[in-house]
Amino acid sequence: MKHQIIPRFGRNLLVAVVYFAGAELGLSLAALHSNVTPVWPPTGIAIASLLIFGRQVLPGIFIGALAANLPTNIPVFSSFGIAIGNTLEAFVACWLLQRSKRWKGSFETVSSVMMFVVYAAVLAPLVSATIGSLSLCLGEPSQWSRFTSLWLTWWMGDGFGALIVSPLLLAWSSRRTIDARDMPEITSLFVLLIIVVLIVFGGWFPGPVKTYPLAFLALPCLLWAAMKFHQRVVTSAIVLMAGVAVWGAKQGYGPFVQPSA
Repeated sequence: MKHQIIPRFGRNLLVAVVYFAGAELGLSLAALHSNVTPVWPPTGIAIASLLIFGRQVLPGIFIGALAANLPTNIPVFSSFGIAIGNTLEAFVACWLLQRSKRWKGSFETVSSVMMFVVYAAVLAPLVSATIGSLSLCLGEPSQWSRFTSLWLTWWMGDGFGALIVSPLLLAWSSRRTIDARDMPEITSLFVLLIIVVLIVFGGWFPGPVKTYPLAFLALPCLLWAAMKFHQRVVTSAIVLMAGVAVWGAKQGYGPFVQPSA
């Protein structure tokens, strides 16, 4: 369905619901604080929504962010502050990208990729991390001693969310389709990738030793996807790998988890 035929209210409702769902997933990964997570998918959802639908979905982003934070154990003031920060973050990322002559609206060129990384994954999260961390600490004065850790985790989580989720949504929103003749090879690619990421990040690797070099086993599959197929396949493969890696880390698996003595 083309987004042009979706009414404005419907677009905002869609964005709010998807943002809320992504927020629930992100909050389930929180460790340092119940509202601070190392991976925040809604950032990618918000940025992609603005690039696809335009600024008219800013209310949907704000409503989704507010709905995600209000039920948590923080003051209402902090929830509103976080929602404002998340909305401004997406707006800043979109504004910077659209003002850049190197951003072509996709990831077809190296310069477009670099602009997205700098603007959407590095600079824009500074806004949300700063406003969000201040909102938390003003609402919970006991958190001031952890302000630096909260800020850094917030900034990194939003950056990872932008890098992982936005490219997926932007790729699947394009009009380009996948050639049906490639489906057998794509299926083989994803079957192999699932097996590899479960071995690397899902605890399937035999023995107690889990080391960092294991993570490189997934690279051949990603290179296969990048060299042969459209961005839809590449971004889907990246999200699959990232999802299993985050789940594995949460469960205590994978090469990035310190083995017990």
